Amino acid sequence: MYNNVGLSTARGAGTNAYVQSNAVNLSFSRNKIVYNAEEDIARAEAEVNKASNLELLDPEYKRLIEIKCVEFEDLMEGEGFSEEEASQRCKYYSR
Repeated sequence: MYNNVGLSTARGAGTNAYVQSNAVNLSFSRNKIVYNAEEDIARAEAEVNKASNLELLDPEYKRLIEIKCVEFEDLMEGEGFSEEEASQRCKYYSR
């Protein structure tokens, strides 16, 4: 027996009483991850609150303007304006 680990004698145990170290159960202090909570929170908030890419939003905005112009043109034609006058006003407002 060494450091009170293992068998005091190998008699009758069916083993040679050799004690191996457990290499699987290592202390995790060497592999410990250090977290910086304030910095991690600031980084996550910056990711969530970042500004949208205007190049991606521009086609959506133009599409909405085009839809409003078509609706406005239909409304004007329904009220008795000519097609040319309605399309001219739509071009003026869509600038």
